[in-house]
Amino acid sequence: MKIISKIMLCLLMFCLLFSVASCAEAPGADIIDYSLLILSTNDIHGHFDDLARYSSLVKQLREENHEVLLLDAGDLFRRGPYESWHGEIEIEILNAIGYNAMALGNNDFKVPGMDGDPYTPGGSLEQSGRQIADLVEWANFPILCGNVKMKETGKYMSGI
Repeated sequence: MKIISKIMLCLLMFCLLFSVASCAEAPGADIIDYSLLILSTNDIHGHFDDLARYSSLVKQLREENHEVLLLDAGDLFRRGPYESWHGEIEIEILNAIGYNAMALGNNDFKVPGMDGDPYTPGGSLEQSGRQIADLVEWANFPILCGNVKMKETGKYMSGI
């Protein structure tokens, strides 16, 4: 059985290679030239002073007909000057620039401490979930997250 499987796999690979090679050599075959420019930000932490220049660059590249994929890798607002807004201001700026997606960073899950100190993590799991749900609601782009385990249970976080 193993020998037959190996032979079948080899035949399949040969057929695939032959079909790709014959398509590439076919007269009149269209070759698609495609490029994608991927730009990303991360760890903005509410300090968006340079985002105006960044926005201008993104706009210019798009006007020059570049395909731009604009991403953020999280840690958007925590420990920043506007963190009491829980990311709403920063998400609106990313919306205006035209971001395509964002991944959550570890700080995006943290809720300011109950004692009023914005730099002390605190709050409840429900507050953290609400904060993430708000980010998802405000964003005009998908917010991605995976493989997040709950500290208390060791189980993976369910969808929001």
